[in-house]
Amino acid sequence: MLHAFTENEVAQIDDGNNKRFREIVEPSASYNVFRTLCEFKDGQHAIGLLGTAVLRRFNQSYLEQSFNRESFAYGFDGWTTLDNDRMWVLTGWIAGTRINGTTSRLIQLQRSPLHYFQRPDLDHLDVDSSATSLSGVSGRLTVNKQKGNWAFNSAFGFISPGFNSNNLGFLFRTDVINSHIAIGYRWFTPDVLFRSKSVTIATFRNYDFGKNKTGEGYFLFLGGQFLNYWEIFGNFGFSRASLDKHNTRGGPLMMTTNGYFGSLESSSDSRIAFIFGCRIEGQRAESGSYQLEFSPRIQWKISPQATIGFFPSYRHNVIIAQWIRKKDDPEAIFTYGTRYIFGKIDLKETSANVRFDITFDPKLSLQVFLQPLISAGNYSEFKELKKPRTYSFNYYGKDNNSTIEKDNEGNYIVDPDGNGPAEKFFIENPNFNFKSLRGNIILRAEYLPGSTIYFVWAQQHVHSEPIGDFNFGRDFFRLLSTEEKHDVFLIKIAYWFN
Repeated sequence: MLHAFTENEVAQIDDGNNKRFREIVEPSASYNVFRTLCEFKDGQHAIGLLGTAVLRRFNQSYLEQSFNRESFAYGFDGWTTLDNDRMWVLTGWIAGTRINGTTSRLIQLQRSPLHYFQRPDLDHLDVDSSATSLSGVSGRLTVNKQKGNWAFNSAFGFISPGFNSNNLGFLFRTDVINSHIAIGYRWFTPDVLFRSKSVTIATFRNYDFGKNKTGEGYFLFLGGQFLNYWEIFGNFGFSRASLDKHNTRGGPLMMTTNGYFGSLESSSDSRIAFIFGCRIEGQRAESGSYQLEFSPRIQWKISPQATIGFFPSYRHNVIIAQWIRKKDDPEAIFTYGTRYIFGKIDLKETSANVRFDITFDPKLSLQVFLQPLISAGNYSEFKELKKPRTYSFNYYGKDNNSTIEKDNEGNYIVDPDGNGPAEKFFIENPNFNFKSLRGNIILRAEYLPGSTIYFVWAQQHVHSEPIGDFNFGRDFFRLLSTEEKHDVFLIKIAYWFN
């Protein structure tokens, strides 16, 4: 069992008129986790129980509009082997959640990106304006062959629309029914080229609780280790067009297009001091969207006590329909009285992870980490969704006599139907050029057996501007010279009583 208690978090707030005041921005709370697992017959079978609870105390009424009062999650998991050789194993889990709060908080929660109960074309769900609680269930059952040359894995799972474990956990999607099957073969005996190798084919499908297909894909995985201990892995696949509930940010379902993707990764012998690896990844959709990513990595074991690593990455991503905003308009009769606005984005991004670790002795170690990032996105071809459940658009300046004009600050004024009855609206310049540099230094010392003290220094540089072009030299210089810096100094002490 683990129990943690946090006090009120207070922040200094500026009301915009040069008046500042202090106010509670997060209430005091208790976080609680319970976990138990019992194994039978030397691990052939097991059953476990997991429970979490978050309880908050509100001493200001406005906090009830932003936080759940109580959040509970509970579930069972376990496994059982299906044969005496433990070659086949069946695993599974089932869980439920319940959130309690005010009606205004529950309306906000139902309309959040995790749920989107307000979607206008949703026929199996709706926002309940009188609800003071939200509940849901989820589960998954998997069968796996874990021995031998032949490999097999298949699973069926679901997450109901009201399931939410994010108060003490992580969840990124709901309203999904998923199944997959994978079959492969593994060679463990060396041949003239490989020490070991494998091939696997797999497929999956996703549906929501309204029986809409929201995902379908097919995969081929290849991998092997050469006789010199170099390794190579690749995967290639095809994703079939399906419906997506997230692209319109609470609007109607929108169709995606067929897509193709693949990656190839290689790494050198991990036993030697100098290790080199590289990953190349690409994907392309029939819509014209594509992504290319190149990620080399270098790691040097300077000594048994010291290691340095450099892991850079460059990504070029073009998305034909990237979300921008929505605009209520009764004239948009084909999209439920709202215009869902998209643009083409050309995104270029470079980043890196740099690590240095040294262990002076078993009781003293030092870690250094740096993470620079430069990301620039340029928007064009502004448009709106033409009809739900399609991938078709009305392009501004081309369709329906529409017009689009750009002002001196890079903002746009759109008239969606020219001389028609629809009102003009404004699109703020969406171009961006964001740069950041994060770094931290951690010194760890064990001053008594089991008792440690940490000294931490973390710094972050941030710079952004509304331009969409990417220029590494210019952007990196502006990042280093920015005055937007933030430092954190931290000391953590742990004492082991017994």
